[in-house]
Amino acid sequence: MRHRSIADVKRLIRRLVNAWKTGDRAGFGSCFTPGARYRTGDGALRHGRAEIEDIVPGKTSGTQIQVEGLTVALTDEGAAATARFRWDAHDAAGGQRRGTITCHLVGENDDWLIDQLDNLEER
Repeated sequence: MRHRSIADVKRLIRRLVNAWKTGDRAGFGSCFTPGARYRTGDGALRHGRAEIEDIVPGKTSGTQIQVEGLTVALTDEGAAATARFRWDAHDAAGGQRRGTITCHLVGENDDWLIDQLDNLEER
């Protein structure tokens, strides 16, 4: 088994954000464990990949998303990890949203998957 690293977590987060930006529901869902939990910015709780995929807009909406301050901590001798980052989104109409995401990740085979994601959107 290959050693999972902080760089692998950062690649997963980039893949997650890119899938959201492009409306790639399956790609977004593939970043999660089958039984993952996702708390949306409005507080709704989604369980499992299918429910999580459903929150992704099907097409690109022209919204620009920026990720800032990604921090990663490995725990349990590299069997688990936590990633936190701030996000900032601007839509074509000039609207702006922002918040903080915390992901709890688990090692799956040679890679990382998100088991829980909490999106704390600023209101």
